[in-house]
Amino acid sequence: SGKTSLKEMLGQMMSKICKISYSKESFNNKYGVPISLFNINKKDKIGIFEVGMDKKGEIDFLTKRIMPNVGVITNISYAHIKNFQNLKGIANAKSEIINNISQHGSIILNADDNFFKFLKSKSKKKKIKNNFIWNK
Repeated sequence: SGKTSLKEMLGQMMSKICKISYSKESFNNKYGVPISLFNINKKDKIGIFEVGMDKKGEIDFLTKRIMPNVGVITNISYAHIKNFQNLKGIANAKSEIINNISQHGSIILNADDNFFKFLKSKSKKKKIKNNFIWNK
């Protein structure tokens, strides 16, 4: 789904601008995210975290710890289907990040994704002020 590639790209780019923290590994689960949080340097201005999931509730659990200012949902795909009945279930699970974005935060959504309207609607209901969109 591109989470690790996006994290790496953002980490490389943002490190040219300011001091940042981001894990060099794919620490995107209930063990890895706390390790990444623990390794933040006090001098860093930005932390970039990758959050993965295998089942409903995992993204909610992890992003409650991170409380991101900006969230990104790269896409909704069959990559996580093993614990879900359909893509709608995956979309609901990935949308959990929207509930934990900070009050004045933003969400970045993929306008080419089939669940774009669903995710955009959910972020509007949460009153996330700045909804950014990208597409091909």
